[in-house]
Amino acid sequence: MAPKKKKSGKKKLAKMTEEERLLYLEQKRLAEEEMKKKKEDMLTQFLKDKLLKEEKSAKFNLNKLQNQWRVIMREAKSQELKKDIEILSQTFERVIDRKEAIIKSLFFQSKTMAPKKKKSGKKKLAKMTEEERLLYLEQKRLAEEEMKKKKEDMLTQFLKDKLLKEEKSAKFNLNKLQNQWRVIMREAKSQELKKDIEILSQTFERVIDRKEAIIKSLRRLQDSQDEYDQEQEILKDEFDTERMKIVNQQRREMHDVQDIMFAMEEEWNELENDAKQDFQSLRDEIKNKALKNYNETTEERKLAFENLKAKDEKSSYEIETQMRKLQRIQDNISQLKAKMASNAKECDERNRLIKEQREVVATQFHELKAEMNKMRDLESCSRGERILKVAEMCRKLETETEKVLPFYASSLTPEEDEDILHEYSALENFWKRYNKVLLDKLALDKEKHTLLQENQQLRAVLKQYLDGISVNDEILSQYNPLFIVNSKTNVRLAVPVTDPRVKRSGPTVVEAAHVVKHSI
Repeated sequence: MAPKKKKSGKKKLAKMTEEERLLYLEQKRLAEEEMKKKKEDMLTQFLKDKLLKEEKSAKFNLNKLQNQWRVIMREAKSQELKKDIEILSQTFERVIDRKEAIIKSLFFQSKTMAPKKKKSGKKKLAKMTEEERLLYLEQKRLAEEEMKKKKEDMLTQFLKDKLLKEEKSAKFNLNKLQNQWRVIMREAKSQELKKDIEILSQTFERVIDRKEAIIKSLRRLQDSQDEYDQEQEILKDEFDTERMKIVNQQRREMHDVQDIMFAMEEEWNELENDAKQDFQSLRDEIKNKALKNYNETTEERKLAFENLKAKDEKSSYEIETQMRKLQRIQDNISQLKAKMASNAKECDERNRLIKEQREVVATQFHELKAEMNKMRDLESCSRGERILKVAEMCRKLETETEKVLPFYASSLTPEEDEDILHEYSALENFWKRYNKVLLDKLALDKEKHTLLQENQQLRAVLKQYLDGISVNDEILSQYNPLFIVNSKTNVRLAVPVTDPRVKRSGPTVVEAAHVVKHSI
């Protein structure tokens, strides 16, 4: 298939004119140059991205190494400084020991060589006053302190110089290491970049080969498409010619079929008319025969139908009347239901109002009950207070005998005393006092009644006497005790007060136990 497509491409070039061929080749060359530029741009962009990433990673690694190196250098320097400090401390101790030994030796020599001077110094101290001696010792102490300070200053200056030298050497070594490390990293990165470039060049070559293969396959497809179009045009022409032939033949056959159909329709119409005429004649004959038979057989049925029709009318009338009644009953039922609903609503409303009133009344009842209980408590308190007040008043009004003997002795026998209920034994003294007062009250009431009767009698006697003295029509028209005829009067005289029958007896005394016994 491939050589055929190449031949077709060559055929196209052969068919083209010189100008078209030049344009085609120029377009092809420009397309190849654009592809190369795109490849170069992609490669450069990839390399730039790769370089940026490598620079970032190099910076990160360099910072990491610097930090690690600084930590290591600090540790090493700290160890070296510790060692130097130890050495310096040892050397200073040795120097101080030597100086002390020299001072001691000099002091010993001065003692051996010049004993007189010491004596003179001692003599000087002995000759000095207390203030001069203190000043001398203070100056000596200050001189020793200055010597110590000078020694410490020398030591600190030495250490500072040592630290500066070490820092300078550390910076120099660090810069040296950084330069060496950069050279090593550059060489390593250059090798890596070379490898990456080789890999990228290989990958780009593969991509280019693939794209060229795709372009070749597309060209082959284009050639096959051209061949397919040519074959399609040929087949289309052949199809059009065959189609025209078939259409013409179909038209001819349709004309023939239409002629045949027209002839057949005419024949069928003639046959249909003949059949209709025969059918009409037969139908009339059958109809006449059927009417005769129907008239003969349907007279009885007609009578029965009329009877049934009359019954139907009656039943329909009855049904209408019943339906009207049912409608009325339904209307009444609906009205009654509405009334029931309204009554139910009214009853519910009344029940609700009654319940509310009952609740209100219950609350009022509870309130009144509480108030009544309070009033009862107050009344009981007031009654108690009243009783106490009355008792005090009665105590004031008691006689001497009542004060001395407030409780009288019981006149009951032991048997009668046993018959009395022992429930009141705790209130026995109270009941004694109460019974005594009650009996006194009854005696006083009785005495009052007798006195009232006596007063009325005396009033009546006095009135009669006055009526007898005075003379007037009213008195004369009535009974008059002074109107005496033959030593007789028409007035029934009252019994005189001095008569022993009406003479007042002494006060009656009733035993309280006797009263209680008969009352219970």
